Amino acid sequence: MTDRNPIVYGYEYADALAPRMQLAPMGWRGYIEMRPVREIKQ
Repeated sequence: MTDRNPIVYGYEYADALAPRMQLAPMGWRGYIEMRPVREIKQ
């Protein structure tokens, strides 16, 4: 699995806003996990 850092794009993970979701695994790619993010206010 490759971690992406949303801070680079001005966002942060916000796991309390919504549940995580996973797309069904495929033999050639495994599964994809989606996590909610929110914009970082400056």
